[in-house]
Amino acid sequence: LVQSAWTVLDAASSPPLSSTAKALDALTKRFATVGTHEHPWTETCSVTVEGWRVTYVQIFKSGTQTICANLNIMGERLSWIDIARAPQATPRNVTFTFVRDPLDHFVSGYSEIEYRFSKLFPRKLSPCRRQCYRFMRVLDPMQRAEAFLEDVVSGRIYSPCCPKARQAELHIFPQTSFVRAAVSGAYHEKVYAIDMVGRLESLAEDWQRMKLHVPWWPPLKPEAGKDAHPLSDRNSPLPHRKAMSAVLKQMSLESFDQLVGARGSAAAGDVQRNRPNMATLLCEAILAADYACFGYTPSGVCAGMRVPPCTLPRGTISAPS
Repeated sequence: LVQSAWTVLDAASSPPLSSTAKALDALTKRFATVGTHEHPWTETCSVTVEGWRVTYVQIFKSGTQTICANLNIMGERLSWIDIARAPQATPRNVTFTFVRDPLDHFVSGYSEIEYRFSKLFPRKLSPCRRQCYRFMRVLDPMQRAEAFLEDVVSGRIYSPCCPKARQAELHIFPQTSFVRAAVSGAYHEKVYAIDMVGRLESLAEDWQRMKLHVPWWPPLKPEAGKDAHPLSDRNSPLPHRKAMSAVLKQMSLESFDQLVGARGSAAAGDVQRNRPNMATLLCEAILAADYACFGYTPSGVCAGMRVPPCTLPRGTISAPS
């Protein structure tokens, strides 16, 4: 793991940032890549038919369930599906992925983390989650969302404190980190380059762009896999997604210091003391790479941010997206 500018020795008490620049550098490194082979959930969905092997690089919270469900339907329709490893690149290997607006992706990821940390999730996570994250000890949804942001920028997310929560934590990682991991060999299946990057906001239209690469590419079935996350998607009855959206909207309208000062809670006070520029840390350290590499215009709390050059290795995306 990349260590942050401060060492997370006591999850209940994180020291204040010594400087925004140092924090930006630390967070950027921490969130640069999904990880290594220690994370078997970084997968691909593939279908192999008539000499064509089409591989989808999964990015959490970017339409994975719908896309993998469509590939499974495609495999059944075309007689068979193969999820074995491709031994080597061939002229008929085609790889694609889908991304979404970086801020929407973060909000959706937070909603998924809340669901996975709740009693509603079928697989019980380690009790370390209450010891390692401040947001788990806050009940009010708005204050809890603020505390989660503080946990993110303070280095408690993806820290050594709660390794059993790794899979849940990956849902807020930048989408570029999944792409970087795939082409660097961290996925189970080797990915050499990505031929097409579509956007979730135009899923049906961009799905059809695959016809440029695969002549027999069928239309999208948008209903496939759409009910995979009923407790974390935008129609979820849980309050966390709406709370995080509301907090980020307020952050875009006023300084974060004013926001938490007005709330005056203990959790918000911690955020106010420790994080003088939360929006900068979130947007420029965690979301910046997605804005840079996928062409989205920063909006909301990230509007007007400095967008750096894309840092994905040259040739990662082999065709215009």
